[in-house]
Amino acid sequence: MKQTLVILALLGTAELWALGPTDIAHKTVRIDMENALVARTDMYQEAAQPWYLLNGITDFVVDFPAKAEYTTTTTRMDRITNTVEVSYAAAPAIHKAYMSVNCEEFRILVILTYTSNTSGTATIAWHEAGDTRHFRNISFTVQEDADKEAAVVLPEEIISRDPDMWDDGLQAIHSEIENASYRSATDKLYQKRLVALLPEVMMRHDASYTNPDYKGNTALHYACGLSHVELVQWLVEHGADLESRTDKGASIDACIGGKNAKKIKAILQEARAWRDRPYTGPEVDIKAAREAAAWLEQEFSGIRQESPDYTIPTDGQKARECAQILYRCAKFGTGLVALGMCRTDTPAILLVRARNAKMTEEMFVEEMLRELKQCYLYQQHVRRKDGLVLAKLPHMILAREEEGMPPDAATAVYRAAREGNAELVRWLTSYGADRRLVDEQGNTVTLPPDTPNYEAVQEALMMHD
Repeated sequence: MKQTLVILALLGTAELWALGPTDIAHKTVRIDMENALVARTDMYQEAAQPWYLLNGITDFVVDFPAKAEYTTTTTRMDRITNTVEVSYAAAPAIHKAYMSVNCEEFRILVILTYTSNTSGTATIAWHEAGDTRHFRNISFTVQEDADKEAAVVLPEEIISRDPDMWDDGLQAIHSEIENASYRSATDKLYQKRLVALLPEVMMRHDASYTNPDYKGNTALHYACGLSHVELVQWLVEHGADLESRTDKGASIDACIGGKNAKKIKAILQEARAWRDRPYTGPEVDIKAAREAAAWLEQEFSGIRQESPDYTIPTDGQKARECAQILYRCAKFGTGLVALGMCRTDTPAILLVRARNAKMTEEMFVEEMLRELKQCYLYQQHVRRKDGLVLAKLPHMILAREEEGMPPDAATAVYRAAREGNAELVRWLTSYGADRRLVDEQGNTVTLPPDTPNYEAVQEALMMHD
């Protein structure tokens, strides 16, 4: 009876039998790059630089034709790439498959590890111009391809080749911890998690950042547990939350242990004393503070990014002044409610962090400006990805040029209307597209009665009058 139950349990576990498709014909592999992590090595394959999170990246999509190998051309970064060779090789015994995309400009190797018949996790080694990138933390799906055509859509990166990395000695501390030999299982766990956390701290400029899987434990929790004085000092001086608690409610102080416990307690005591000392800076008018909070919240919401190409606003001085006002209000003791701030918005989150940390005004302002810049970049990426740029353009020159056709004067709304696509007409006009029906020759025309879906299109055109 027990043997029967074991067999039934195994049969009920899909992952144990998930091999993935051995025949990839007429299927699409879609790799979700949004949460990808990447490390870089140079052309001599030296040790990888620290992991950091991509600001944003589009999906990597491969549509396979009637066989697992083919040659095609593809578009990357708004240009046509040369001929690429694509192949897919299944290794069902180990639940993996290997996909390669190669041309003169780059070489890409994708390792797909199936956790079900149609999904799993992927790793990518991307070699280009002497630079190697290793992508991790990627999910993928395999879907049926209704179009039955071959295509490769390469991810568009929003990534700096010279990332704005915090260091100030943290890289050396990271290397020391990584190479240290710890005896107890607990210390080895703390070591492993610090090795993973500290690169994220450097990239995010957030000394209190923690992985969701670590149940609220921050780098400062682990540093106190390892009794690592230098790391505790570094984190405190760079704005770590001194009152952070784990998901189970453990405070920073509760994690202090080891031979340096006394020194660490003194560091935390001094930091809290500095943080809690009476504010002696310039007074701030509460009305001006509310206006500053409202302006920053609007900036983070993306309201001002409404130009046709979604250029990033450049009023850095205004952002700096508003951040200074908020910091001074927080140090004076003004609460979020009095400032009219939403607790879940980024400016409010940064203010709470500043209240719980040894953070100077300069540190707070720079953190606010950095977060605002990242927010602008993300908004720009999302808007372009969603096609709002097209809605703002008076005509579709870019699309026609990419298709190899000569430009003309037809508006996007005219093209959608003539196709009878009422839903697209509504979408374009709702985002402020040019609603004139201008044809290819530049003539303003009315909608012909023989237009497909004529009544629905007419209703869509009049919707925003």
